[in-house]
Amino acid sequence: MAERLDEPWSKIYDPDVETPGAYRKTSNHGVTIPGKTHGNVQRVADAEEDINQALCQRFGVDYPVVNIPSLLDAHPNFDRIEPQMRAMNEVLLDLFLDEHDHIYGAASISLHDPEASVQEIDRMAKEDKIIGVLVISAGQERAPGDPRYHRVYEAAADNDLPVLFHGFGTSSFMWNADGISRGINEYTPHHVLGHPFSQMWPLVSMITEGVPEKYPDLNTVLLESGIGWLPQMISRLNREYEHRQDEMPELTKTPEEYIRDQFYLSTQPLSEFEDPRHMQEIISIVGADSIMFSTDWPHYDLDTPETVESLLSHLSDEERAQIMHGNALEIFDIPV
Repeated sequence: MAERLDEPWSKIYDPDVETPGAYRKTSNHGVTIPGKTHGNVQRVADAEEDINQALCQRFGVDYPVVNIPSLLDAHPNFDRIEPQMRAMNEVLLDLFLDEHDHIYGAASISLHDPEASVQEIDRMAKEDKIIGVLVISAGQERAPGDPRYHRVYEAAADNDLPVLFHGFGTSSFMWNADGISRGINEYTPHHVLGHPFSQMWPLVSMITEGVPEKYPDLNTVLLESGIGWLPQMISRLNREYEHRQDEMPELTKTPEEYIRDQFYLSTQPLSEFEDPRHMQEIISIVGADSIMFSTDWPHYDLDTPETVESLLSHLSDEERAQIMHGNALEIFDIPV
């Protein structure tokens, strides 16, 4: 990406100045992350080696949906947002999508600059391999459902593209609350809190601000936060709607109805209870038609297909197929 940017951004993103980390081993089926890593993430730069061989052949993934991890909304330097956004999407097209018929991707956008994001959505929607637009669930000045961002959701809906919110592991970035960082001295509590918090935020704010009612054709996918937190949010939203409908005048249905009609969750990371039956109960509550299998490759704590399928034995063949591939094929409109 560095070669697609002007100074000073090109130097900032020059991979030669990055420090390689160590090899990492996952907790799932002994999968070892190959190659040079930066922190906990393998550097993915070659579609054949890093996706076709490492993901598709190894895990039996026929149509990978990839994205470039975007921290656009978590950065305070707004000047870099538009050029970085376009450069990231050009890399996605050039290195992964244009030369590989089976690989699809989500275009990165930023809510910090709604107008630039609308233009980028319109530009990238012309690309056949783009299946959605990606937003990091962290760092926005306002909650993602705020009316200032509605033009972004309108552009996505007009282009038949779902919006994918990607969970973020450091909660203080999302809440913009320094006290959280000062009060937590280790990575583990940040990682535990950050991902579910960062997806509760767009879900609750979009529902209460009437986004799914305003854009009934818009689908929203919540990535990398698992599904265990959703039943509580459904229950709380339904209760608040019952008592405070005046604060949600745009809604014509219960929050649960909007969630089940227009929101989807990726499996990764599935919660790890000591009794796996508890996870199966949550899967049944959320519903097979609202869940999409995901690996989170190349993170060290990825979920393999075997990890997810081991928790789906209580479902019918049709429901398992929905989770493992059917819902994604439908929502992302991937021709098979």
